Amino acid sequence: MGGDSRSDASGPRRRFLRRVGAGTASALAGLSGCGRPDSDSEPSTTNAETPVPDTATPTATPEPESSSLIDVRGAVYFPSRTFNQYQAWELYDPEEAARDLSYARSVNVNALRTLVSYEYWRDNPAESRQKLDHFFGAAAERGVGVLPVLFESIGEEPTAENLYDRDVLRNGAIRSPSHEVIRNESEWAGPHQFVRWFVERYGGHEGFLAVEVMNEPGEWDDRVRFCRAMLQAARGADPDAPLTMGCIGLSNNLLYDDPPLDVFQFHYNLPPTAAHMESALTEAARFSRETETPVWLTEWQRTREEPPDVLVPNYSSLATTVRGGDIAGDFFWQLMLKPAYGAVQRAKGRLNGLFYEDGWVYSADDARAIAGEDGDWNSRQTWPEWAKELRRSDNDDDG
Repeated sequence: MGGDSRSDASGPRRRFLRRVGAGTASALAGLSGCGRPDSDSEPSTTNAETPVPDTATPTATPEPESSSLIDVRGAVYFPSRTFNQYQAWELYDPEEAARDLSYARSVNVNALRTLVSYEYWRDNPAESRQKLDHFFGAAAERGVGVLPVLFESIGEEPTAENLYDRDVLRNGAIRSPSHEVIRNESEWAGPHQFVRWFVERYGGHEGFLAVEVMNEPGEWDDRVRFCRAMLQAARGADPDAPLTMGCIGLSNNLLYDDPPLDVFQFHYNLPPTAAHMESALTEAARFSRETETPVWLTEWQRTREEPPDVLVPNYSSLATTVRGGDIAGDFFWQLMLKPAYGAVQRAKGRLNGLFYEDGWVYSADDARAIAGEDGDWNSRQTWPEWAKELRRSDNDDDG
């Protein structure tokens, strides 16, 4: 694998991205995994985006060790009863977050990938700062690195109605920022300020792993242009904070080279079989060697073909394969047991996750596979009581 892209803490960190050849890039274009579909063309309008000043002194703690970008064993994290990033921070409970971080460590997870919310920061800057401070501090205390995702391409427009909707049958992913903002560079002042504030405050925190500018940005020209500008803002805020992008396919990482990414990503949530995942990991390892850049698989769940029910968790069907791959890290989707992130998948009855709120697990086999060791786990394979009303009787595979 490519190893770590950071130099020692005292010197400048510069990696010159060596582009792969056209043949390799073409082959990689097909390795797009099974991420959620990217909606690039729908029109949108939303409420105005305005910058919010913050004059608090940024926290400054020791820089992570140079090995922090490799041997990453992570999970995607949303609190159990939230379905988008605005909800996650509006309803943030410090005791719940600390508990969930401890659950992560109990299965040897050393990193959490979690969406932060530009809109919540914009609307509630002081509360956002306090909650993020707590989360980064609690993660650092437990030896967990945080991979914050600053923006999201998936979901509905961030209108007031969507941000505050609590109907769990409707309310799912919320894109951030709005398409209207993405299209208009004159509207980028708020997101730009958010990125600089965030990276200045947390880029040197001991609980910080790297900063992911956007989840699944795709190839829409306007969005790519926005992401490039936000990467430049992040680099300007902290030259040493590792940068990454939540790309579905490996080749999409090559859209960003000024500044270059320090870690490449790809998603492969639901491969047909473990053999398909093994092939993807082999290609990812080659890509890492050729670009001299670490690669993370930042979304994986289970195989599609493993019995008995493709709509429930089965991480053990892939964990050995994923952990055997020659890449720098992985994040399974997701730590806490809950109905699916996407409203369509949720309506079809998909359940994701490992831990119930009380610390029991859905599958002891999954817990052992993720932990990489034997252990006694209290397990039960039922829907969480609070979510049973969402369960559907049909078992159509949602993809």
